[in-house]
Amino acid sequence: MIKRKVIIDTDPGHDDCIAILLAARYFNILGITTVYGNQTIGKTTKNVLKILEFSNLTHIPVFRGSFYPINQEVKYGSAIHGETGLDGPVLPDPKLEVQSKHAIDFIIETIMTTADVTLIAIGPLTNIALAIHQEPRIKSHIHEISLMGGTFSIGNISPSVEFNIGLDPEAADIVFKSKIPLKMSSLDLTRQAKTTPEIIERFRKLGTKTSRIVTEILEFYSNQVFKLFGLVGASIHDACSVAWLIDPTLIKSRKLHVDIELKGKFTRGMTVCDLRNCTKLGQKIGGIGAIESIQPPNVDFGIELDVDSFFNLLIDAIFQYP
Repeated sequence: MIKRKVIIDTDPGHDDCIAILLAARYFNILGITTVYGNQTIGKTTKNVLKILEFSNLTHIPVFRGSFYPINQEVKYGSAIHGETGLDGPVLPDPKLEVQSKHAIDFIIETIMTTADVTLIAIGPLTNIALAIHQEPRIKSHIHEISLMGGTFSIGNISPSVEFNIGLDPEAADIVFKSKIPLKMSSLDLTRQAKTTPEIIERFRKLGTKTSRIVTEILEFYSNQVFKLFGLVGASIHDACSVAWLIDPTLIKSRKLHVDIELKGKFTRGMTVCDLRNCTKLGQKIGGIGAIESIQPPNVDFGIELDVDSFFNLLIDAIFQYP
């Protein structure tokens, strides 16, 4: 079977690590590009190299990307992911080295010379937005983007804003307006992928080197979520974007239009999701606030996760590692 060709754009991050391990079992990963986010670009890049070394995936090239967002101060997720961005397991400094080519150049060159490339975007969307800006032709060459980001309900860096979108709203705006096919795994979907103590124990019982590291990752991550929010179990957000591509039956979705709020005092970075097709309704009823043009769907929005099948997929994938 011909494996799907993917580029993973990421900012590890505990859930990013699980997503990379899952993707490597099913896809042909052409490269991994890094971005600031859960920690500084130096630390997220180092974490990718560590992940590839402990999982014997050193054939995958790594390309360092953006240090900061397009139009705002850079912020990091160290409160959740710790000083290294991947606190918990003690992982040695990597011997694997990052490639000299910039992530944006790699994305552009690979997409323009390779057919049917899918982007898996599980960090702030800065690299992808800048690649689109630098070479707009890639928009018609990308097979699709499966991204983790946004919410139609409760955010995780403000009441209405999700981390990946909120760290660079301008980048998200470029991507969401690009007309590239988008699969959107928002917090409303990914919060269903919660690692209960019973799930962590299933990983522990696999008894392999990799499963022990994954167990330590999930334990640290879950403890941080409990300390900060009082919630039992951390959600494996980023792996949902990968699982959706592996088995589309795991996720129920619907097509809808999503805009990125860029100016709101309390809502900058919010994903404004037209769940009731209000743009069409506004045109029909007219009057105050009527919207003059109907906005067509620009995302396939994940709504419901088959939780048991999702974790079975994850556990089976981790079991395949030494």
